[in-house]
Amino acid sequence: MSVWRTDQIKKDIAASGTELAEARTYLTSLREGLSTAQSKVADSTKECRSIEAKIAEETKMITAFNDELDSLKDAINGKKTDIVDNDLKVTQVEKDVEKAKKDAKDASNKVAKREAEFEWIQDESG
Repeated sequence: MSVWRTDQIKKDIAASGTELAEARTYLTSLREGLSTAQSKVADSTKECRSIEAKIAEETKMITAFNDELDSLKDAINGKKTDIVDNDLKVTQVEKDVEKAKKDAKDASNKVAKREAEFEWIQDESG
């Protein structure tokens, strides 16, 4: 082997050592970056779980409010039905009262007509 070849190999080894040191430095930098990224992922995961728990709590509360609103809506609809039923009953009672008044008037008119027709009725009632 020639001296030139040996010198070249030594230079190549020295250059490779420098490249190896740079690669190790770069690798260390990558590991630190990975560690930082993993830490950020862990923090983000923790934050996401916290947000998911809050969302679940809010969903539970909204569901309870929705159930309460449904219950109130049912109660209102029941009261509306009661009002309609009572309005129908009032209307029927008003009709019955008007019919009773008409029947009473007709009966009174018939009595007056019979009294005028038959004098003995006035004598007995009087």
